[in-house]
Amino acid sequence: DKFGCKPMYKVRNVIDGVDLGLAPFTSIDDIFASEDNNTYILDGEASIIYILDSSYKLIGSINAVKGDDDYTFNGAKGVFVKDSKIYIADTKNARILICDHEGNHIKTLTLPDSRLIPEGFDYKPVKVAVDSSDTVYVASDGSFYGALVYSANEEFMGFYGANNVAASASTVLKTIFDRLFSNDTKKGSSVLALPFQINDLVAGPDDFIYTATAGKSGDSEGQVHILNPGGKDTLGKDSFNFADFEVTNHNGQMQYQGIESIDVDADGFFYILDFRYGKVFWYDKECNLLSVFGGSLGMGEQEGTFAVANAIAVNGTDVIVADSSRKSITVFSITEYGALVRSAQVKTLADDYEAAEDEWKQVVAQDANSQLGYSGL
Repeated sequence: DKFGCKPMYKVRNVIDGVDLGLAPFTSIDDIFASEDNNTYILDGEASIIYILDSSYKLIGSINAVKGDDDYTFNGAKGVFVKDSKIYIADTKNARILICDHEGNHIKTLTLPDSRLIPEGFDYKPVKVAVDSSDTVYVASDGSFYGALVYSANEEFMGFYGANNVAASASTVLKTIFDRLFSNDTKKGSSVLALPFQINDLVAGPDDFIYTATAGKSGDSEGQVHILNPGGKDTLGKDSFNFADFEVTNHNGQMQYQGIESIDVDADGFFYILDFRYGKVFWYDKECNLLSVFGGSLGMGEQEGTFAVANAIAVNGTDVIVADSSRKSITVFSITEYGALVRSAQVKTLADDYEAAEDEWKQVVAQDANSQLGYSGL
């Protein structure tokens, strides 16, 4: 941790299907923590959602959405919960299923019949998020147009938050020149620069939408966007570099970071998951890095490490990480020191410096290397 040696998070427990009194999970495709501190584990291959209580004990499950016909969701990749509704990104069946906690069908959102949808658009919803007004945001695999947005009345409103592609004047001119004067073979092999697709998205405080994109190889900019209700990125173009810059050689191939998942808490602290290195990066709402924890070590046998970390959820101050290879979730709990740093930073960001001063002094007393502590003071 570049901000000090004291850990801010520690492993609380590692949970798999057997620990819950079940057979091993077939898959873990997504996890979600609701406002009432329940955790939802999506086993998309088996078409089951498992529900855990605040103590991470099994309290229920949904294996079909019941209506005039029963809807299974084999191949689903995303789950989101708001109030009494569960939203399932039923990827293979090209729809969003909405049900209650007993699995009763409420609505189905399919690809809208709209002139705004490009011809040949392949609808593969992988993540879904809902804001306070019940506006639904859907990330579709392979889509470079941003998230699809549905109103609370199921009306398709358009695309939201597409990532831009940077292009200099010389690049544009070269592309035009190549297209005009290249032969047909070269034209056919040329690839247009496309924006990066959204890997994950979540609704944060004040209905700002946080999105995660993996970016291109070696790109450490633009992986996280915080979009206001109008779809504008509040971070500005390439304002921040997230996660690590490190590159390793893995079986003869260069391995870069891969931002796979993101979640945010009620105070705007957000956590991003790098699946390639198995690390969680914890930031405040002004993008100050507070801590890094987790990691990828072998097959992830050591607690706090992962074979293939693929989803993250914030439950209060707990952080839950899913491992799609080991088919388990790891719950990290904040340490006393981490809670102290968090409290001091909340006060600092609220300009309550007098209240924060004593806490920052405690931080520095516990860790003389805490640059965040000195900055807070």
